[in-house]
Order: sequence, then C-alpha cells, then structure tokens
Amino acid sequence: MKSFFFRSDADEPDLNRTPGQWRVFYEGQGREALASGRELECTTEPIIDVVRRMTSDPRWFYESVLDVGCGAIAPYVAHLESLGKCVVGIDFAYHFLALARQKGQSRGVQGDATALPFPDASFDAIICSETLEHIPDDRGAVAEIHRVLRPGGLLFLTVPNYWHAMRFVAGFWGNPHWLDLQEGHIREYNRAGVDSLLGDDFKVLARYRVPFLWRGVLGGPIDALIRRGVLSRFSVSIALVAERIPA
Repeated sequence: MKSFFFRSDADEPDLNRTPGQWRVFYEGQGREALASGRELECTTEPIIDVVRRMTSDPRWFYESVLDVGCGAIAPYVAHLESLGKCVVGIDFAYHFLALARQKGQSRGVQGDATALPFPDASFDAIICSETLEHIPDDRGAVAEIHRVLRPGGLLFLTVPNYWHAMRFVAGFWGNPHWLDLQEGHIREYNRAGVDSLLGDDFKVLARYRVPFLWRGVLGGPIDALIRRGVLSRFSVSIALVAERIPA
C-alpha cells in the first residue's frame, strides 16, 4: 500500500513548494502572529490529549525528550516538565520559536528535522506530532530521529490519517473536495504507510485512538466507536509509540 496520498490536482501549489518556500510560508505565519498578538494554533485538542496520554503512559521510561517540529506552542511541555522530564523543542521557523518564548518555553532550537543539530543517541525519547506531513523528505526526518535517539529510545508519533472518519462523512454528504488533503499538508498517511516509513529501524510498541471530539446525532456515535476501538482505524490521526531498534 502507498505510504501517502496526494491531491488529484498535480498543479496544487502546496505540492510544489521547495523547502525554502515552506520556510518562508511558516515564517510568515509566525511573523504575522507576533505582530498581531493573536494566538497561533499549531495543533488541536485531540492531538494534545493523545500526546499527553502517550507520554504519561506508565509503561514508558525516559528522562530527556526532543520535540521535533514543536511549533509556536507545545501545550504538553508543562505537563512533561511536571513529570520531571527535560524537554527541548526544535523547529525550523524562527518566529514559531519566538512565539514559544513568549509563552515561557525557552528551550527551543532552530533547525531542520532532516539535519538535527545533535550528536548520535542524544535523547531518551522524541515527540514528532503532526510534523512529518509538512516535511518534503519525511524519510530523511525519520532517519535523523533514529540517529539522535538512544538505542531502545522511544518515539511518540502522530501523523494525520488520510482515511479518517470526517473524510467519509464529507463524501457521504456529497462534498466534492472530500478526498483533498488538509490545508498545508504535503501528504497524509495510512497505517501501512506509517509502518513502512518506520521500517526496520523501529518496533511499534503501542497504538492509540484519536477521536474527533464530535457531538451530535452522527458525530457522537462515530466518536464513541473510535474510542472503543471498533472504528479505531478511522481516527483523526495515527498515533503510536515505537522503540528505536539498535543499528
């Protein structure tokens, strides 16, 4: 199975941006937020919740954590620090890190996920949440994550699920764009594609369900089935914990 799906329109500008153009795009978002004083939402409550659940799971033991693609604000940093973890964030957008500093998150490094500025085996754990879908070379980023994780280290990963329930609901109601990727995504993933991306470098230890927090006649029951595992493959994101296999 393919590891990601593109929009049907090959001329879609988002698909043809170079890494430098992506940097300009995200720096522009951060600069505008700094100038206006508005909040810049880099993630959603279901994703924040699943990262907290994964990183708080008593099965996992770690101390140092690198948050790859930390964005303007990582709401789970204070939670991790309350657990005694040492957290470092990295993002390639300077203005995202400036926004994070405004929120009191000072341990931020500007850098590229495909060339992490850390020695081998530097961290016990890495968070990479809703980030790989924005990186042209996602395999390069995973290779770097593997490099800077210690052997046996943990990867807390979330990526958008292409076959999520909302996409099917939109198709059911006749939305002509129901197969489009979400705005700003270069690709989205299915479960087999994520497993292929991790390859033999990681062993998946656990998978987590990510509901939409829907309400209403249709949304509520679908969310309940996702939470119970009946429709877990239709979660909004694919979320898992994987262990770095020694080279």
